[in-house]
Amino acid sequence: MSAELDACKQSIRQSCRALRQSMPAAEREAADAAIADAVLGLPEVREAGLMLCYLSAALEVSTRALLAAWLRQGRPLAAPRCLPGQSGRMEFRLLSSLQGLHTGPFGILEPGEDSPLAAPGADSVCVVPGWCFDRQGWRIGYGK
Repeated sequence: MSAELDACKQSIRQSCRALRQSMPAAEREAADAAIADAVLGLPEVREAGLMLCYLSAALEVSTRALLAAWLRQGRPLAAPRCLPGQSGRMEFRLLSSLQGLHTGPFGILEPGEDSPLAAPGADSVCVVPGWCFDRQGWRIGYGK
C-alpha cells in the first residue's frame, strides 16, 4: 500500500472514530437497532439457513440485537473463534445462546472450542460488522 493511501485511510479512520465516539449512547443504540432490523429484512438474510456473524468490537455497530433476534427465531447461528497458535485463522462455531462466550485474543467475544463446528452451505449468509467504510461500501478496517 502506498504511503499516501495509508495516510488517507488513517485520516478516514480517525474521522470515523471521532464521529462514532461522539454519538450519545441512546442514539448509538437506536442506530444499531435500526441496522439490525434492516439486515434482518434483507431477502438474502430472510432466506438464509445458517447465519455466520462476527461479534462486534467496541466501536463497531453492535451485532447483539441481530444475534438475539436470530436466536429467538430458532435459526442456526455461528460465530468465529480464533484458533490458538494460528495467527489470523478462525473457524465458525455454532451458538445456541449469547451466554458462555469468552473474550478472544483480539478482545472480541467468541464461542468456546466446546461449541459444535458450523458447516456453512450455499444458503448461508455472513454478516461482518464495521465502523469505517469508504464511499463504495468497502470496509476500511483497523489498519493492522
